[in-house]
Amino acid sequence: MGFSAREVEGISRGVSLPGLHALASRPECQGRSVLDLWHDMWLPKLLPEGWTLRYVNGHKKKSKAVNEETGVANDYAPEGTLSVLELFVNPAMIGPATHFVSFPALMLLTEIVEAVESTLSASEQPVFIWMDVLSIGWNDNVHIQQAVINETRQVVQVCSKWDDPERLKRAWMMFELFSAIRVDAELHYAMTLAEQRRLADDLRINGPNVVLDIVYRFEADPCRTHSMFQLELLKTELHSIVEQQGGRAEIEHQLAERTRSAYAKIIAREFDRRWAELGDMDLDGGITKSESDVLDLGHQLARLWALTQNVDLAEKLFGQVLQRLPSAATTVRAGAHARRDRTTAELVQLLKQQGRIEDAHTAERDVSGCGKLPVSWEGISVSYLEGFAEENAAELRFLSTDAFVERVVKPETRKHGAVALIETAACNEARGKPTFFVSHAWRQTFYVPKDAPAAAWRGGLVQALVGSTSKEARGSTHFWYDVFCVNQHLRSPYDGGLLAFAFDPLRNAIIECDHLKLFMETWDDPAPLSRVWCLVEIHAAFLLGKEVKIVMPPRAMDTFRKQGTKDDIERIVSRIDIKHASATFQSDRHKVLNFVEDTIGCDNLTLFCQEIIRAALYGLAGMAKSTDRSKWTSLLKGIVDTVENQPCSPGTVPKEIEVKRGVAMMQCRIFPPDAIEHIAGKELLNEVAHKALRFYGPRSQLYLDLKRQTDELGCESAAKGAKRRKVTPS
Repeated sequence: MGFSAREVEGISRGVSLPGLHALASRPECQGRSVLDLWHDMWLPKLLPEGWTLRYVNGHKKKSKAVNEETGVANDYAPEGTLSVLELFVNPAMIGPATHFVSFPALMLLTEIVEAVESTLSASEQPVFIWMDVLSIGWNDNVHIQQAVINETRQVVQVCSKWDDPERLKRAWMMFELFSAIRVDAELHYAMTLAEQRRLADDLRINGPNVVLDIVYRFEADPCRTHSMFQLELLKTELHSIVEQQGGRAEIEHQLAERTRSAYAKIIAREFDRRWAELGDMDLDGGITKSESDVLDLGHQLARLWALTQNVDLAEKLFGQVLQRLPSAATTVRAGAHARRDRTTAELVQLLKQQGRIEDAHTAERDVSGCGKLPVSWEGISVSYLEGFAEENAAELRFLSTDAFVERVVKPETRKHGAVALIETAACNEARGKPTFFVSHAWRQTFYVPKDAPAAAWRGGLVQALVGSTSKEARGSTHFWYDVFCVNQHLRSPYDGGLLAFAFDPLRNAIIECDHLKLFMETWDDPAPLSRVWCLVEIHAAFLLGKEVKIVMPPRAMDTFRKQGTKDDIERIVSRIDIKHASATFQSDRHKVLNFVEDTIGCDNLTLFCQEIIRAALYGLAGMAKSTDRSKWTSLLKGIVDTVENQPCSPGTVPKEIEVKRGVAMMQCRIFPPDAIEHIAGKELLNEVAHKALRFYGPRSQLYLDLKRQTDELGCESAAKGAKRRKVTPS
């Protein structure tokens, strides 16, 4: 059923915000829901003379209009029925509707009005609110709602609790929401001031995931909704809209995009209010908890904005917070989310995603306080490493890597202004896009001189990297190595670690490389396999789809290939256990283990690292390695089943994504491309990518990483093939 322009004009009358406020301030409206007001106070007064109400089966919420003279009962308003606007509102406060308001009828009218006012009071244009109970005489009509939404193109949806929104359950609210999406109307969410404050504080404390979890829960399933009337009609209309919009997945994607932005707008209003109350802060004398809380809120809100189409707002807000953050760690509250290093790291990530590398480097230099770059993402050439070692051979004799840093790297780079060693390379050819990432333990030997006795068979990292690269390729082969690429002088004022580690160098460096090389000084005592950071680097490599290779000094390599056996390899692999891995600083160890357990899980990471190193050692030794298909199918299926059966609570979706991603990547590593298990792994990875898209959105770094992997593996076609074969993820 359509409406002419004249008919739409007749039904789309709205009330101004002052008029709405005046209506809600009437004594009879205090403490009463819209539904109660409608049936008890308004509806009996709206009917024309000669008509009365009859309640069906005594149910006050189901009524008919009865003609007192003829006894005829109407389901809809008889001719002459008034509207609440006509009955109770000053005509001067009525005008053509500009905003359609969708609301839960069981919510107090005063709370609905407070929510609408807080959302629209700052509008620069005149505002006239359309609410069905106010603007039309009696009984909702889906076509009326659609006509007004199409006319206004501004929909305000009110909810009583931000984390339990009625739009997930009420058929009328879902219908109004879907109708707004269909005509591409601007969507606003509205809630009381108290609820806005609760939403802002939840984000401040828990970060964007607390909002993303609510967004993820929305399912465009009309069958899960309920209504006190017209439920079947609403379900029919909802199914029709879902089909028109391309199906459930597509409309859920559109809704998620709009909802992330709508929640961010609400929090932004609360943030602006709190920011205005800050006044001038004494950045050098320390900041109060309330001041720190406001900065934390800005930091988390910027992270949320970064997941929407409004990345410019994220960049602006990160900059706004950074201007007010003190540089001295002693003035920052313990446990604060907003710190110069963390906030800058988020900004750098945002800039890098947009390809603005120079701007990202500028932000990095700004946070250092001295204009120095904390970390470079370029690689250094193997030939430069070789020449550097020969030039400094006398000083490098048998030095471990940590001793090399203290005795050589820091003094040398201090001469150039305390920069990263890579920045001292005068030759441009010495720097370039890295081919591989070097994972190593700092206690291992960095360099063994050429004139060392034959007993010094182990060699060092230099010999391993140079020896594994052909002479012709050394000038064009670049690698990322923390000792060279991280500024060893810049320490974080907050935890004493290197400032570079605020910028997630593991993920950001490994993503640029083709593969990871794990340096083992000796094959029978592999120090890196007992270090948490090395295991986490392996973890990052396999999640990003990068091959893990093992590199040894030439003499150690020869010995391994001549003497190493399958039993030796299994003995080495069996010693890998991230729970027992060590770190130089206990704080690092606890931080890493907590992170791993909260994401992929320590036991799972141990299992995956063992298999990755096993495969690398077998390949290095030239030995054939068999895969126990039934064993691995059972193991991986058990991991998936465990994460799928975990109780649903905040945080379960991110963990499920990480665990299933790891399982999928292992399936693709372990089994050959034509194996049914490999195809199932691709299907699972595709499922994980879709889940990440729905949870985090298309601008999240995690989704972008997964999309790159699914594109490289051709997972869409693989998923279809797996379905044809009726394969379930192993």
